Amino acid sequence: MALRLLVAVDGSEQSMGAVRHVRGVLSEGCVCHITLFHVSGIPAELLENQGSVYTDYERQSHKEMKRRRDSWEKKTRAAVENEILKPARQALLDDSEESESTRILSRLEFEPHHRVASSILWEAKRGEYDAVVVGRHGHSHLQEFLLGSVSSKVIHHLEDQTVWVVE
Repeated sequence: MALRLLVAVDGSEQSMGAVRHVRGVLSEGCVCHITLFHVSGIPAELLENQGSVYTDYERQSHKEMKRRRDSWEKKTRAAVENEILKPARQALLDDSEESESTRILSRLEFEPHHRVASSILWEAKRGEYDAVVVGRHGHSHLQEFLLGSVSSKVIHHLEDQTVWVVE
């Protein structure tokens, strides 16, 4: 039975450290199914009512807004694939080919309110992963306490699943 891992990636050195850690697990002969997961926040100007429920009327036609958002999503999808997901996949494979024992998938989630941790938690539950792998950003303990971080929120809100936080 394969170990199912959800690896959150954002292009930072910390998330690439998490990817390299998973690569180390693979090199030890682990049979893994890995999902590389990235969350992109949708700019407010591309949301109906610019993300606010208090706008009195729609300033743009629905059709024009949909066209602009579709264009943004297409550009963002290509950029995330080239700048984040592709390098992460290459780091996992490390000059070897994907095998039957290792399967790597990529998922990109568009989130209107920049709730990265919530999207990771939702995907973790939906995908029934054995473990969630996140990089730890280098905030001080005070900043982490006051601001919270994605890894901290995932740790505190994910139940019945293992979380690997990689420095």
